[in-house]
Amino acid sequence: MICFVFAMDKEATFLLDSYPHKQQQIGFAKYYECEGPHGKFAVLVSGIGKVFAGSALSALLALKKDEIDGVINLGVGGSLNGEKAGLFSCLIGSAYLQHDLDTSPIGDPIGMVSGINVIRFPGHEKLMEAVAKACTENGIGCENGTICSGDQFIAAEKQKEEILAKFEDAVSIDMESAAFAQVAYVYAVPYVAARFISDVNAPEEYHKNLPVCAQKLAIVAKWLIDHIC
Repeated sequence: MICFVFAMDKEATFLLDSYPHKQQQIGFAKYYECEGPHGKFAVLVSGIGKVFAGSALSALLALKKDEIDGVINLGVGGSLNGEKAGLFSCLIGSAYLQHDLDTSPIGDPIGMVSGINVIRFPGHEKLMEAVAKACTENGIGCENGTICSGDQFIAAEKQKEEILAKFEDAVSIDMESAAFAQVAYVYAVPYVAARFISDVNAPEEYHKNLPVCAQKLAIVAKWLIDHIC
């Protein structure tokens, strides 16, 4: 069973309005088992930020790992590279890292998750290919690239420059992708995140462009349900 993971209720609304489902509360998170045209799929709404993201997926996989074949995280994000991740395009995560994780004063590389000693968590190749096909068959531009997560809404140009100075390959920014990726990595579950770009140049773009991004997200989700679930 594929599990679609979202940070916010409004990102999951289309799926929950379109398919019959049963709801279960897991801590703060909301978990739904849905009936698709070809079988069951799941939806998890975690809440915003790395702690809610990590705790929600950890709790779910602790309970239902044997039932989950893969995790697909769809959401909106900002761009660090307007040429590669332009407005309303889809950035498919080939790697995920935490730009605000820093134990360098004790000798670690910036961004390294101590204990497992990983900086960049990889996206699952087959799930990346599926999301890319969903985009291209629906006329949505997409690219692969590194997604940086942190517990900040990054808006100021100075903040973006500081992230790129540490991680020059970063293309998109958000608040959850890398936390989901870390948990999926620990549980050895296939994972991909895709970010529909809502803001490139200014924070006010986010609210203005969110409805269009949500529409594109819904199109991709429906294609995936029809073809891989």
